[in-house]
Order: sequence, then structure tokens, then C-alpha cells
Amino acid sequence: MVLSWPSTRSHGEGGLYSLCYPGHTNHALPGRQRLLLRRHSTAATLKKTTMKNSSLSLLLTAAAATSALASSEPRFEHAPPEPLFGRGGGHHDHDSHDRVQHHHPRHAAGNEQTHQVLKEHVLRGAGGPAIATAGGGSGVGLKADGDAELLHPLAHYLLGFFEWTYKYGQSWGSVHEAFHALQNYARADDKIALHNHEDAGYTLAHNAYSHMSWQEFREHFSIGKDMVVPPDQLPAEFALRPRGEKAPKELLRGAPIPDEVDWVAKGAVTPVKNQGSCGSCWSFSTTGSMEGAHFIKHGNLAVLSEQELVDCDTYDMGCNGGLMDYSFHWIQQNGGICSEEDYPYTAAGDLCKKSTCDVVEGTMVDKWVDVASDDEQALMEAVAQQPVSIAIEADQMSFQLYSGGVLTAACGTNLDHGVLLVGYGVSEDGVKYWKVKNSWGPEWGAEGYILLKREADQEGGECGILEQASYPVLA
Repeated sequence: MVLSWPSTRSHGEGGLYSLCYPGHTNHALPGRQRLLLRRHSTAATLKKTTMKNSSLSLLLTAAAATSALASSEPRFEHAPPEPLFGRGGGHHDHDSHDRVQHHHPRHAAGNEQTHQVLKEHVLRGAGGPAIATAGGGSGVGLKADGDAELLHPLAHYLLGFFEWTYKYGQSWGSVHEAFHALQNYARADDKIALHNHEDAGYTLAHNAYSHMSWQEFREHFSIGKDMVVPPDQLPAEFALRPRGEKAPKELLRGAPIPDEVDWVAKGAVTPVKNQGSCGSCWSFSTTGSMEGAHFIKHGNLAVLSEQELVDCDTYDMGCNGGLMDYSFHWIQQNGGICSEEDYPYTAAGDLCKKSTCDVVEGTMVDKWVDVASDDEQALMEAVAQQPVSIAIEADQMSFQLYSGGVLTAACGTNLDHGVLLVGYGVSEDGVKYWKVKNSWGPEWGAEGYILLKREADQEGGECGILEQASYPVLA
């Protein structure tokens, strides 16, 4: 299937610390309208659906265009419409029908002659965007009674997209933006269907970021390539900043490493948070390890303020990114950190207001420790004693759509996202994993968490998890 509509979506420019934040701001979908999506005559049903979101209503013209098949001779024009598939996820138009038909067999019906014509031309309905099939797709078909119906794959994507839009409260500023989101949703849907048909050990699913292309995801989710720059190659202002101590060789003082560790189950981890459209992943990783250390030392779980770090930490760059070691140093210089309640998160940088809050007792940092890189044993020892701040590569589509299982061989070691390591274990299938807390909200992943394979067959570990780990030691 091919949907052609010009897109005017713009993208932000990358830069130092610019690749860390998930998503972009959207206004809430107005009202509590229901989408009455009935099986009969999909095009007619969609035209009758009451939508308060005008841009999404305009998008319904994609479905209404097919009504011309039921009442009059359609007009065909040669045109090179933009493919709905074959971009961003490495898929190609020629296999989209065969691939998805396995999951939606009822969509295979339709008038073969009509399909053949539509494979070679673009069908244009009054006022609607171009609709066509490509490379063997079934596209639009006719029922025996002549009633126009959208068949595979357009109806499947439209219905799913409308349900997704309603679920996540999305709205669009223009029909171009809505159509761009639909295209990305469809590519994600293809990726999910293809991947979940295989036995990869982990599953993918739609989430709040299904409307983002892979490139948009890369641009919005990273914290900066400089995370892995050696000290002698850092700019002068960065090289002068203090670095953590090296972890002791025998961190557990000869005690055996536990078979599994889960600081969430032990009560040392606060609920999953959401950084929103701010490149502040580093601050969430920092507060996570601080919260864990505070719980272990003092016996109570304090929820600490990321916003204080975003606004006040002069060693880092707020919503434009940062490093966890630098924020440990700032907390040390500041004499501690305030609570989330006293300095709440806003997902935007602002003037520092630390004078309006008191630091949480017991959050003074004595020092911070850098775990030996590319050393799985060292990282296991570290997380066995407390949650650990880590950096990973998170810009792959499999990471974007992850929903459960142990992620394996799906990303490299280009560190671009700060997260929190909260444990390790072995899955029911016998796969060893690391348990990681993310900062994209509980609706992403496995309730905000992801499992990454341990003993991965690549230097640096799965997604680079062994490359840059550190933790604070409280005074």
C-alpha cells in the first residue's frame, strides 16, 4: 500500500548533548470521543465518525477516497507516491502484503482485476490523498454487493492509528503532521508484526512513540556522543572536571556474587518516571542511583529532584544533556540534593531555585566510583551492592518498540542514553539478563523497564552496558 501526502514536519538539529529526550510536545486530544469502528463498510463508518480533532478528521479523506469505487468510475493518474513501507525499518514494499497477511488473513479478499489496476496507478478520490498498492499488495478491494470497503492493508493501519491516537491523547497541528504520524505508525506496525512472528526472545509493541520515525527517535533520545570520548580528547572545560574513583578490585570483600539481584523487589527503587521532551536522562540516572544508595544506607526511600539538577547543575547542560559523574560532583559540591516534592519536575530548563528547598538529609556525596569498563564481573559486583548509573545505546527501532523479554543483538555500543541498572538474573528460558530502569514512563517497555542480555557476544556488552557505569558513595 502506498499513501502519498506531502510532509512538512521539521526536525531539530543535533549537537553536543542533544540526543537524549523522548518524543515531542503534543496537545491533549480534546474531549472523550469514541471511535465507533465497525466491521461493515469501513470507509463509510470512518466518514460518519465524529472527531473534534480537525486534522485527524481531514485524514479520514484517505478512507473516503475509496467510496468512488462504489458509485462511479475512478480516475487514475500515473504518479510516484511515497511508499508507506520500506523506509526506516529496513522493510520493502514487495513483501508487505505477504508478511502482514499471515496476521490478517481476512484482508486477502478482493477483486483481483481492481487490485491489478491499483498496483500500477494511483487512485484519487475527491479531495483525498493518493492511495495505491505497490509490489503485490492487496490494497483496496470490492465486496460482492459493490459496497466499497478498505481491505488490507489500509484499513488495518487506519483503524489501529485512530485507536492509538485516542489511547495516547495525541492531536495534530495539520493534516500533513497527522499523515506523517500515520506513515510512521504503519512502519512501526510492520516492524512489530514481522519481529513478533519470529522467535527472537523478546517482543515489540506499539507505545507512545509509534508516531516517530527511526531517525526522529535517534534525534530525540540520545545524550551525546561525547559520553565515550577519552579524557585526553575532551575539550579543556570538560577535561578539567573531576572523574570518579576506580572501583576496588574486590568490591564484595570476597563474598560470593549472588545468582540474581533485584533492587526493585527490595524496595530501593522509586516508581518509573518520565523525562518528557527534555534531554535530561542523565539526571534521572543520577537520582536513581542516589535514591538507591540513600535507601540502602538510611532505610527509607527518598524521591529526589531531577529538576534541581536540570536547573542548577553547572557541570551539565540541562535539557541538552549531561553526564552522571558530573552530576555526582555537583551534588557533592552542593551538600546534597532536594526532594522531588520540594523541587518538582517540569521537563524544561529554568532559573535555579535551590534556595527554595532544603536538601534531603543523608544525600551528601562522599565520592563516586567508576566501574571498570567491559568487565561483566565488575558490574555484577557493583550492582550487587547498590543500583548503578549506566549509559547505553538506545536509538534502535527494536529499543524504541520494546515491550518484553530479553533484548538480544539489537543495538551497538554508541552510548547515547543514561539509565539505571537495578539488577540481573536469568529468564524462564534460561537467558541471563541485566534489569534496567528507563525514564520514558511506565507505558514504555515492560512497565518502564527493559531486560538486556548478559554475556552478550559483543565488546562492551548488549547496547554498551559495560562501557560507562558509576555509582555514588554517600557520606
